[in-house]
This record gives sequence, C-alpha cells and structure tokens, in this order.
Amino acid sequence: LNSKGYSALYLQNVDNSNVSHNIIENASDVGINLAYSDNNRIINNSVRNNYVGSGSNDFGIWIYGSDDCLIENNSISEHLGAAGGGVRIYNSFRYTLRNNVIENNSLYGILLYNSELGVLENNTARLNDLDLFMIAGDNADCNQEISTFTGTDNLPILFYNSSTTLENWDKNFSEIVFCN
Repeated sequence: LNSKGYSALYLQNVDNSNVSHNIIENASDVGINLAYSDNNRIINNSVRNNYVGSGSNDFGIWIYGSDDCLIENNSISEHLGAAGGGVRIYNSFRYTLRNNVIENNSLYGILLYNSELGVLENNTARLNDLDLFMIAGDNADCNQEISTFTGTDNLPILFYNSSTTLENWDKNFSEIVFCN
C-alpha cells in the first residue's frame, strides 16, 4: 500500500481481523492504525517511511483503545516525524509484540502509553532515539512481561517493574527501563 492519506490502513471498531504480508509506506502519518478494534493480528508486514510533515502521529503502527492484539514478525522503520516512532500502544490491554524489528525511527522504537498486561518478547529495537519508552498513568501500567529485548548496538534492554538494587554494575546494556 502506497498512500498519500492520513493512514495507509485504518481500522476502527473492527474486531478479529488479520493484517498480513503487506508493504506499507508513504502514508502522511500512520502506516497501520487500529482504533477501538479488539483481537486483531498484524503479522509479517513491512511498514516504513510513513511521514509527511511535522506531526506527532508519525508511527508505523498505532494501536489505540484496542485489546488482545498481536503484532508479530514485522519490520517497522524510518518514521521520521518530530515525535514519531515505530510502534505506539495507547490505552490498550493484553497485547503481544513478538519477533519484530523496529529501527531507524526519529524518536521512539516502541512507546507504551497507559497500557497494561503486555507481552514483549524477542523484539529488536535499535537506532531509535529511545528504543523503548513507557508512560505509566498508574502502577497497573507497569504490569508488562518483557523478555529477550535487543536494543541499539545489539545490547539488551532491561525492564524492572519491582524494586531492584543495582550495585557494582558491570554489564553493558542499551537501556534500563524502571516502572513502578
């Protein structure tokens, strides 16, 4: 899909759909946008260069108010808006991001905003200003399972959602995210 509109693919109030095996590029803001759409699967897509202008919505994939969604085996890159990025999950629950490569975005690789019960496993987010960023409205938003997450320079991204003591730290990492 090569689009000059707001979103190349926009699903609102659509449940139980599959978005797979697409090349999505050149939308003016968002490549794939799910709003109030539950139990959807976004699998095996290439989503790149969805940015025209200086908006803050320039994301490859934006999930808003949508629960039980799977984002898997996607390549998401080159979203270069001032506050854009690869994947934005906003006000959503029980989502899974698995086996994605998210790279070369202007600000965020993955932005989790007021969302909880997420599973992020075996993802690579590199060469973004912030490979993984969370905005938690309350402690429940820290209820995430994050494992095998590789960041910039092929170093791990570490996530802690409970009290942690770091002493004599001699490990290399891309980012450490503390939540709670």
